[in-house]
Formats: sequence, structure tokens, C-alpha cells
Amino acid sequence: YMAFGVKEGERLVEGKAQGDVVVGWINQQTGKGGLDDYFLSGAQTCSDGAESCPDTTKPGGEKNVEMLNSVSRDNYTMLTFKRPLYTQDDFDTRILTDKPQEVFWSVGYKKAKLRQKHKPMKNKEPIFINFGREPVWHCDKEDGLGDDMETFVRGGDESDYESSHPRRKFRSKEY
Repeated sequence: YMAFGVKEGERLVEGKAQGDVVVGWINQQTGKGGLDDYFLSGAQTCSDGAESCPDTTKPGGEKNVEMLNSVSRDNYTMLTFKRPLYTQDDFDTRILTDKPQEVFWSVGYKKAKLRQKHKPMKNKEPIFINFGREPVWHCDKEDGLGDDMETFVRGGDESDYESSHPRRKFRSKEY
């Protein structure tokens, strides 16, 4: 599995989840991706004693994530999904847009037996993302995505942007 989550802000409400996690995977037999909406248990307990469980296992919990794309090739796996910034689900964490919010990731085995033998990899230091910042285009131009896309994403003065955001060079590999 691959997991990406956001932590609840500094005010934890008694009995509420402490964080919201999207857990995704690629089925080895079909090659299709899947995902689910989990919460960090906090005061809630999961039936298997895990620290996270699907929102849908609790009354009023809903799956508020949607798979957009999934791919697994050579040495990388990519899952693309969308989720509302704010939901009415008690087991979801609001995504902040007015200040940085702590996020976390984890990668491991989906099957419980394998998870017990092999602990998942996860971030050790806190990571903060400002979800409300102005977007910046960091990718090289490709056919069909030229100046129009960059100007839309960047906004503002071209020369000012170029001096503060030098282009990155990436090695490309064809699949």
C-alpha cells in the first residue's frame, strides 16, 4: 500500500479522528489501482486494533476520495486521486488553505501478516504543505502544454518568475 494523510489542526475535538489518510494500492493480478478513505483512530478504536481504519467502518463514515489514475512501472508507482477540502464526514480532516498543514506518508504491505513481519516505511520528521499557496509550474514544457499553461499557473511577470525559479533539468525515460 501507499498512504498519504493530513493531520488534524492544533485543536483536537474530543472523540474526533486525529488525521485523514488516503490508502492506495495496485492489484498485482489485474494491475488496477484501488484506494480507500481511512482515519487515524485517536479516541476511536478500529475492530482489528489498528491505528487507522476505513471511514466506512463507522456509522456516518463515507468514502470521500476518488481515483483519477494509477500506474506501476519499473521502479515507481503513482496513484492520482482527488478529495474535497472539506466534507461533512466526522472521520475526515479539513484541509487547511490559510496556513501550512502537517502531512505524512507511509508505504508497506496491505496484508496484515506481511505488515507484522515487515514494518512500513514512513516519514520520520514532520512535513508541512501550504495547500492554499499559488500554484507554480515546475515541469519542462511538453508538446501541447506550452506558454499558455505556464502563464496560467504562474501568473505575474515572466522575468520576475525566471529569476526566482530557475528551470530544473530532468532525465526522461520512455516506456
